[in-house]
Amino acid sequence: MDQGGIPTYVIRGGAPGRERLRALARLMAPTTDALFDRIGIAADARCLDVGCGGGDVTVALARRARDGRVLGTDLDDTQLDLARGEAATAGLANVAYRVSDVMTPPSRDDLGAYDVVYVRFLLTHLPDPDGALANITAQLASGGVLILEDIDFRGHFCDPDVPSFWKMVDWYTRAVQARGCDPNIGPRLPGMLRRGACTTWFERSPRSRARICGTHGRRLTRTTSRPSASR
Repeated sequence: MDQGGIPTYVIRGGAPGRERLRALARLMAPTTDALFDRIGIAADARCLDVGCGGGDVTVALARRARDGRVLGTDLDDTQLDLARGEAATAGLANVAYRVSDVMTPPSRDDLGAYDVVYVRFLLTHLPDPDGALANITAQLASGGVLILEDIDFRGHFCDPDVPSFWKMVDWYTRAVQARGCDPNIGPRLPGMLRRGACTTWFERSPRSRARICGTHGRRLTRTTSRPSASR
């Protein structure tokens, strides 16, 4: 199976994976747009989409940061090639894509280089999410915004009950855990960000994922919690 260059990634990557991510992006677009509205993406923002896959959110950021620039990074070069073609077709000149490993410390040019950093459904696939988060926050400008969305796989429900559905949940959970990763990482995100010196606010989604927004600074100044306004 093509895993998009990530040995611990249990979901198919490459061109078939692009279609799965496209469907996921369509499903999540309304809530992602609402999240960006609440945060406010400046027209001249410098944005980074880490683990961008086929670039759906990268493009969404580029349409908002129309006078800025947006970089999407991923290890799946097949999906990045597809994303480049789609961005060109859309006439977006402020988008670029780069093969990059989130576990590698950023270059000097990338340190503190981005006003907005977005990470969706990535940390759950990594054996060392704290190490990845350290590399991610190092790229965030002082006062910038880090947006994390990730899953808590325990949030599934099925009515009427179907045994094969729960078998799928069990198989996925055990497959991710066997690779040293956490399929239920969502509730851990606030603590991870606080350890990374970010002021955080937390949103819990009924759709089995957690949203974390953090403002990067020199020290943690406050932590607040609130329920999600819309999904």
